[in-house]
Amino acid sequence: MTRLDTTSRGVGRAVGAFGLLIAAPAAAAAGAVFNPAAATAGLLIVGGVLLLLKPDVSAVLAVAALPFPVSIAPGLAVELSATDLLILLALVGWLLQEVLQPGRAARVRVLRSLRIPLAVYGAVMILGVVVHPSVPAVATALQRIALVIGGLLLGAGLVRMGRLRLSLELYLAAASVLAVGAMLDSGAGEILGGQKNPSGGFIAAALFIAILVKPSPRWILYAPVLTIGLLATQSRGALTAAFVAAGVSVVIVRFGDSLRLMITFVGVGILLLATYTFLPESAQVRLLRFTAGDDYAIRFREDFQADAWDQFVSAPWTGIGVGNYVGGPRLPGITDPHQVLIFQLAEGGVPLLLAFLLLAIGSAVVVLRQSRVSPLALAALCVQIATVVHALADVYWVRGTPTPAWMLIGASLAAVQLARRGDLLGREWARPRSTQPRHRRTRVEKAAAVGPGQVPAADTSVG
Repeated sequence: MTRLDTTSRGVGRAVGAFGLLIAAPAAAAAGAVFNPAAATAGLLIVGGVLLLLKPDVSAVLAVAALPFPVSIAPGLAVELSATDLLILLALVGWLLQEVLQPGRAARVRVLRSLRIPLAVYGAVMILGVVVHPSVPAVATALQRIALVIGGLLLGAGLVRMGRLRLSLELYLAAASVLAVGAMLDSGAGEILGGQKNPSGGFIAAALFIAILVKPSPRWILYAPVLTIGLLATQSRGALTAAFVAAGVSVVIVRFGDSLRLMITFVGVGILLLATYTFLPESAQVRLLRFTAGDDYAIRFREDFQADAWDQFVSAPWTGIGVGNYVGGPRLPGITDPHQVLIFQLAEGGVPLLLAFLLLAIGSAVVVLRQSRVSPLALAALCVQIATVVHALADVYWVRGTPTPAWMLIGASLAAVQLARRGDLLGREWARPRSTQPRHRRTRVEKAAAVGPGQVPAADTSVG
């Protein structure tokens, strides 16, 4: 260990000790005056300092808590969950480690791969805040940028620190608990404190991870529970989106992998059909109904979207402002029309819609190019497709919902970069041969490979 490393570690410990020195007496004093709120705040400060000193722990816990995005700060301009705070602590902690102990972990540049879509979306968001300035606009813009960039950096950090396998398995376990909760819910709509539609999305994401990534054979054992739980949520949006993403995965992979995936998804389909027969008749009818009729959920969504469309028509190029949407005359007080494309139009007009499409499609294209290199990329593509398709009939910009997709995209980009350098942390998730750059021989190399007077053979090399 060098003197610089020793000094950096000493500084880190000093910072932690100083934080605890301030936080611990604050918690004790709060408890001494028997003020439950102050005591709770003090304990949270102590816990936050400890998690800040252990960013790997914060990151792992953030992923494990993703399926349970319960708001911890109701009444604010934006909703926050425990996962949001844990991601923030992890990212700040990693930044401090990089400052105090440079070179502790391999560096990756996941944002560079998506710099154009990120820059365009960020610029349009900032422009929208300038045109429609308000506190909710600033808070909402920051939250949405954080949902994307925070997820990307979280996934990349977990790969760099060698914590991705543990994090994903904890996510599978948590999603399985959510799936069991859906089975016991009996169609009430609330699943372990969360609404059924986002719960269905989290379970579907876990199902793709279990089937497509599976660094360990036991991961596939989560699939039956997740499959039954996905149907038990009775979320038509999550089920439809999962079917679309599964179809895409079968089409884009190699023939041998495609055949194996097809067999796996056929098994999932059989299990879904078998589970469907045990559902109450009312649930069976509802799952197959996709027009309004007597379905209040579809009727409400049509009214949501009609209100949002009217607001877009009134300001097609600037919208009403990010964070300013509060419904319309049909259903006032609704903060999201449950259709992400119309929502972008209402808030920011055509520019915001185009920027969102560039972000979603651009990220999908990047991981599509890597889908034959890393199973993480294929899982990331499927979860991203499923999340966006689900958002065509539900909410996208809400705590936790888009995070699994962006986390997997960040992890995939980091793993491939590390694998190309020969780093074992990357090779765990990417096929090293497929990540080597192609090389074609130059004329000098071809001439050197043959003897005098011989004719060079046709170049059949591919890399």
